[in-house]
Amino acid sequence: MSTSSRRFRVALSFPGEHRARVKAIAELLGKQLGERHVLYDQWHQAEFARPNLDIYLPRLYHDASDLIVFFFCAAYSQKEWCGLEWRAGRDLLKGKQDDRLMFLKLDKADIEGLYSIDGYIRIEELTAQDVATLILQRLDMLTPAPSDTQYEAYTNKLPATDSTLIGRAAELKTLEDAWKNGTNLVQVIAPGGTGKTALMTKWYKCHVGEAPIYGWSFYKQGTGDNANVSSDEFLNHAIGWFQVQPKANTAEAKAEVLVHYLRQHQTLLILDGLEPLQNQTTGECNDYALKDLLRELSVQNAGLVLCTSRVTLADLPDVPPLELDNLTEADGALPAREVRSPRQRRGPASVVEGLRQSRPGAHSTRYLHAGPRRRPLSALRNRRPAGVRHQTRPPSPAGDAELRAALRGQARGRYPARPRLLRPSRRTGGADTRSARPAAGSRAGEAA
Repeated sequence: MSTSSRRFRVALSFPGEHRARVKAIAELLGKQLGERHVLYDQWHQAEFARPNLDIYLPRLYHDASDLIVFFFCAAYSQKEWCGLEWRAGRDLLKGKQDDRLMFLKLDKADIEGLYSIDGYIRIEELTAQDVATLILQRLDMLTPAPSDTQYEAYTNKLPATDSTLIGRAAELKTLEDAWKNGTNLVQVIAPGGTGKTALMTKWYKCHVGEAPIYGWSFYKQGTGDNANVSSDEFLNHAIGWFQVQPKANTAEAKAEVLVHYLRQHQTLLILDGLEPLQNQTTGECNDYALKDLLRELSVQNAGLVLCTSRVTLADLPDVPPLELDNLTEADGALPAREVRSPRQRRGPASVVEGLRQSRPGAHSTRYLHAGPRRRPLSALRNRRPAGVRHQTRPPSPAGDAELRAALRGQARGRYPARPRLLRPSRRTGGADTRSARPAAGSRAGEAA
């Protein structure tokens, strides 16, 4: 698997006295990189409401950020939390990772640990846009942009679906916003056959190469409450693909190490068809390891978990489901030709066109049977040529005349009334055209 980028592209270290200015810079960075990729404290308040934050926070700066931007000023040296963040930066200097540090100064104050040989930028007179541009330029010099890096995707376990998706523009936008804005988990809920797997497939294929994608489907394990299903196969394969080592050979330990990894590396994790592992009445997950994984990643995640199921995940009450309703009237009225194969698109007009371009005989018989509904000629004979109800397109005088002529020829025996041989030939696999030849002793044969 390709080595993924750290969780944050940019981490900002600053004192609260200059929050208004730093916030404007952070918002500009968020528009370019996505808020999920910028370590700005107000965007992660739920995550930071935890004990031992003095240990947890410096690790995010030290281990989970590509570029740390320090806003130095007189107040910076007086702040305890700034001191912890600066300590993480000094350790990177010791480890010769100085390319991951960027120094900005808001005034002329001296900073302990910063010397005259260290380069910095005075930003007192610069606008927020100017500063954000400088940070992005430095980031481009540090590592290639995410779009320039190709990441691997494992989707072999996901079901193969038709790439055609009718409508669902609003749902696709919801998924796109979730990916860009730092949503931790999305659950797509809909009955079978509604198109949740097609929606998932259509969306994730637009992001192949942007980040590692790992997909797994549980549909093959059945859908009943009594089905003997678990997440063991998924967990065993996932720890191998992500190349992580659990502390113990238990499902809980494997889920724990995956949570730790996914919280540090941006990944699109797709779990399709979770209902075999759910109670079909309550929606609770019967697999405790998978339940813990989903709960933990719904609180903190460097990427996105995309789940699909027929039953709402009751274990995630804080994650509102994305429910797929029936198609809108506008989407449901899309022309059939836009969603059918080229062969199926041949309708009454193609029948008439075939009659116009071919001679009476074998090929005419083929054209009369073209289209999505292969009706026998006897069915056509029983239909009134003119004034036909339930037509798929407005009739034309020329087309009606030619179709009537074809039906008259059939009634006179010009074409076989029941073409029993119009089935795939065993030798060629195609249509057997011998049925179009006049049978010996038939009225057509006598006329010849």
